[in-house]
Amino acid sequence: MKYLPLVFAGLWRKPARTIFTFLSIVVAFILFGILAGLDSGFDHILAVSRLDRLFVDPRFGGREPIAYLDQIARVPGVTVVAPRMGLPGYYRDKKDSGGIIMTNSRFFTVRSEWAATKVQALALDRDPTGLIVSVAAANKYHWKVGDTVPWISNITTKDGSPVFTFHIIAIIDNTDLRGLSNVFLGNYIYLDQRRVREQGLVPVHSDYDSLAGAG
Repeated sequence: MKYLPLVFAGLWRKPARTIFTFLSIVVAFILFGILAGLDSGFDHILAVSRLDRLFVDPRFGGREPIAYLDQIARVPGVTVVAPRMGLPGYYRDKKDSGGIIMTNSRFFTVRSEWAATKVQALALDRDPTGLIVSVAAANKYHWKVGDTVPWISNITTKDGSPVFTFHIIAIIDNTDLRGLSNVFLGNYIYLDQRRVREQGLVPVHSDYDSLAGAG
């Protein structure tokens, strides 16, 4: 203890050096904490990643006619083809923007981690304005089956309204990320019938896995 005054005297003999040394130590610990968190996050992503799935996109992007769906399905090795297009927008609060995946029941074969029953999946095909949401999204917005959801988008519609009206037909969960994934799944036909431009077109991208050759 008798040396403490000498230590403090030495530290404050050059205050600037002491302050910068202390700050460098603090920054080092902060960076260590951030990198440790990132490492843990990447480890979690790898742990839940499906090693039997490959995502494929064209080099220069683009869109293809939905009419090509049957032709793609006839390619050897392809077992499932599902349309998928994003409907950007927001629910009530513009700052809380996101997107609805507009697709059909075959999406659940391509993405088997979304635990929808056969009845729920087929209901999406039968109901143009039906919306299937994840447990996380339902909890976030306090939604339940039967609720009407106005989705405000920047896509030009035939009636000039920015609002796409959906009603929730099912609440499902992701078996890989239970209670964590926010997702909204709508009927592609509803989007295609309402929009003015790019009717009959979908973005070009494919998901290959043990069940689905392309999606």
